[in-house]
Amino acid sequence: MKRKMIFTVALFLAAIILSACTKDYKEEDVIKYIREELGLSSYSVISGPEEVKGEDGYTDRIWTVSTKDFGLEEELVFHVCDDHYWGLEWVTNRMTDDLPYQKQRVLMESFSVPEGFSLEEITDASGRPGWIMVVCGFDRRADFEKGTEFVRNYRDYAKKYPTINDTDFTLSFQVNDTGAAPDWKLIGRSYSFHFSAGTKDEEVREKLRDVSDNYLMDCIECGNLDRIDEYNTAERSAVIEADPYNTEIRRLGEETAAYPGYAYDYYYGIPYGTLYRILLEEGYEVSGDWTNFEFAGKDGTPHACAYQAKGEVSMQVDELNAVTDLMLDDGTKMQTVVIDEELLGLLHTDAAEFAAGLEALDGDYYRSLIVEGDSVRIRGKAREFSRLVRIYEARLKELSQELKDYDPGCGFVYNNLHRVYQGITLRMGSDVPWEKMKSIADEAVGLTALCQVLDSGMEYEWTLEVSFAKEKGGGEWETVLSYEIPRDSIDYEKVKMRFT
Repeated sequence: MKRKMIFTVALFLAAIILSACTKDYKEEDVIKYIREELGLSSYSVISGPEEVKGEDGYTDRIWTVSTKDFGLEEELVFHVCDDHYWGLEWVTNRMTDDLPYQKQRVLMESFSVPEGFSLEEITDASGRPGWIMVVCGFDRRADFEKGTEFVRNYRDYAKKYPTINDTDFTLSFQVNDTGAAPDWKLIGRSYSFHFSAGTKDEEVREKLRDVSDNYLMDCIECGNLDRIDEYNTAERSAVIEADPYNTEIRRLGEETAAYPGYAYDYYYGIPYGTLYRILLEEGYEVSGDWTNFEFAGKDGTPHACAYQAKGEVSMQVDELNAVTDLMLDDGTKMQTVVIDEELLGLLHTDAAEFAAGLEALDGDYYRSLIVEGDSVRIRGKAREFSRLVRIYEARLKELSQELKDYDPGCGFVYNNLHRVYQGITLRMGSDVPWEKMKSIADEAVGLTALCQVLDSGMEYEWTLEVSFAKEKGGGEWETVLSYEIPRDSIDYEKVKMRFT
């Protein structure tokens, strides 16, 4: 009986919470929305609300409305929707409308769409039409110029609809599917801009330049030579320079471009097409064309590179440097972290000892290492620091497993929501011998703070949230003590009292 009562109360509370998250809109709310949000004065609510289940699985309520405000030959019919959707934590709702879409529909109803262009209806999360997009398939750079003529024709046509022709449309250029393997990364991408009847030719040309630049950057990152070669080196360099996430390909230790007009791929590899050009320029033995080739490494071993449908488009810099004498940089920014005196104290070491430990590692984990007083300054790339983090993460897993060997519920939980390794919760149990528990906790705290600093890739005043939790029954854990390091020092005697 007690369990049934709890279940009933839970259902009741759930109903209250859900009802508090949604509003029951009435027709007077619809009228207020039409007047205040849409700014209409002459309208009629024809019907509604009609309940319609959307593709998102939620049932919406829809009112059909007509208006004379736009002075069209026929009243403009549109819909106001009580839209229900998932709001991250629970179902919520809001008032929306499709008035812009209905204006677009009227505007395009008698427009003669030029050859090479098509109209595509874009649906919202509920599956209802919400936008009309103009689509143009293209093959080459020159095809972008079609956009100017399209907007000019539309502008002349839309003059007969002065009350609604301020409505925006999207013109989307999409690469035609040629079937060529190097194009696969470009298929399905949209290079688009907004326009209306008020968009002037110069504005269109400026928007088209931006569209063309975005397309070019994608081609550079794919190493698609046929498409890249439609732009000169200066144009390519300017586009790369404007991209905050990429740079022209450099050599290790150099800040100027080794190959102007060429950049890394999305993950800082060298695109195959670009690599083909570089290898030829540097005198390597290469057979095949840029889409499918083989080259001999510095030891004579052959290496194959080929574009494939849905396959890799680049060779990683580390791999390339290992088999050639190119010594290219990986394209990422140099970072600096400081392992300060307080963090070294948590690790029970000093600057000289910590630096000596890093120098003894076999592998590329940093670019430079300097002991500055009681701190260690490390410069390197994010990929190098991540290799260091993996070493310490492996040790953290070992420590966590040592706790789990005593009790499967014990171990570490990390707070990675705001910043990686921002906090650690140590789940401990009385079955673990106290000295062992203290030793594991002490080492884990220091390593977690070290991982946070290395992962940040910058100098900053780090903090680590440290919590100790014990099981309260039923597989649930409660926090019994919390500290903020380095502001607080962990009182292990107090911790001991809670767990022994």
